[in-house]
Amino acid sequence: YHVTSGEYDIILMGSAAWNALHGRSLEKYSISLRKLKEQLSRLVGSSYTIWMQPTTILDGRLNTPEKQKYMTESIIDQYRSAYKNSALAKLVEFTINPAYATATQESSSVDGVHYSAKVSQVLSQMISNAYLLKHPKALSLTSKQDTTAWPTSDPNHTMGHPLHGLGLLFFSVIMIYFMDNFFGVG
Repeated sequence: YHVTSGEYDIILMGSAAWNALHGRSLEKYSISLRKLKEQLSRLVGSSYTIWMQPTTILDGRLNTPEKQKYMTESIIDQYRSAYKNSALAKLVEFTINPAYATATQESSSVDGVHYSAKVSQVLSQMISNAYLLKHPKALSLTSKQDTTAWPTSDPNHTMGHPLHGLGLLFFSVIMIYFMDNFFGVG
């Protein structure tokens, strides 16, 4: 597949577990990383590149003899190191290490490789945060229209409307004084 410059804002890459299981050659994997680096060098500056290392492998839960032989944590760690020491790692703008997201989620992995949806959600948030580090204005929290919607002294609405706050404070004092959570409605 050929990606042209500017075609994508973000390119998420990752490999290792599949290569370890099916390619079974750390040397071929390293060659693939070099080839990918050559292709990726054309996109520098036009796309934000993120590499996601493989999740932590739980050897005791690997469910096939092939995985138990070719995809153990120690083997996958060699693949992680091959990436870290490659020229590709110097070109990729952000590398995500899922070990932090999987550290306390071992019980959610049914096959030693894949984890629960919670882990996927955390990894998705890590990817989003990585992108927002480079492009902080990609997630606009306010717009010019938002700042004129309420006549307040706080243009970002971080404290709400002052009269609403004063009303809430007034009713809170009354409820505390009369010790009535329901303000007489209950």
